[in-house]
Amino acid sequence: MSVPVRASGPAVARLVGKVGCEQLARRLMYFYAGERLYVPRCAAALEALRAVEIHRAAAAARQAGRSTNATVPELARTHGLSDRAVLAILARPAPVLEDGQP
Repeated sequence: MSVPVRASGPAVARLVGKVGCEQLARRLMYFYAGERLYVPRCAAALEALRAVEIHRAAAAARQAGRSTNATVPELARTHGLSDRAVLAILARPAPVLEDGQP
């Protein structure tokens, strides 16, 4: 990702979108204007969080008396996955987060 030199424009908006807040984007621009930086996506962590959310939503649906077959398509739409991908996530144990919560 290239850090913009100018203080406004679409490049700044993209930077804000990537780092999450305008204050952090402005600090990056102050120190690294015009340079290319590597910003990790943290894909493994995001996938683990998505899996936890899917497991929690499926458990809540089961407690509410809904079947897995009825819940899977909704979860797939919500998370932009196929039904098969959601079923594969549910077939694996829920990831354990650092606070010990599944």
